Amino acid sequence: MHTRRTLTVALSTVLALSVAGIVGATGAQAAPVAQTQVSAQVATKQVAKKPKPKSRAVRGARGGSFAAQVQATAASVAAPYWVDVAWVDTTSCGERGGVSRTFVTVRGCSTPGTGTIELSLGGGNPANTRVSRGRVLAMVTAVTQHEVAHRLIERTTGSLFPVERNENVADAYAVTYLGMNPALVSYGYTDGDVATAVAIHG
Repeated sequence: MHTRRTLTVALSTVLALSVAGIVGATGAQAAPVAQTQVSAQVATKQVAKKPKPKSRAVRGARGGSFAAQVQATAASVAAPYWVDVAWVDTTSCGERGGVSRTFVTVRGCSTPGTGTIELSLGGGNPANTRVSRGRVLAMVTAVTQHEVAHRLIERTTGSLFPVERNENVADAYAVTYLGMNPALVSYGYTDGDVATAVAIHG
């Protein structure tokens, strides 16, 4: 099963959510992966993209930089749940985040049976954008919380996707137990999803 989550936030305070469908998989197909994308943009002219480095870390994550703060934020969200964060240029789900002067995309991916989630800014430096630092940190936090929810659900049930509405339940779990900002969920959730999350949490 391969899933994709997309959240686009325009800084003019318009919040637009779009969700790519969940593609079903059978036991004979490849292992399921959960993928999350959160994007923010400001309405200014685009600038040329710089070549993306191949480092597994966020570019520029040295000496107290904002990139290091972004990494530390994700790690601090995941660490209390014994989940590690790997920053990659391209996730195991085959997706890349990205950073430009006017746009930031954060991608997250979980694969079964690991204690690590992957996050991607596509190798870009989040200090090189006009998107507010608070917005970037909020997006990184939300993607991390969603992916950590998948990890915790897997620990309890033995599966990243134990129910049909797995992404909605992961959002509900993240909001209910991990403090995720309800304004930053892209799948949305119902009272039934919350009830399922509560039953899984126990």
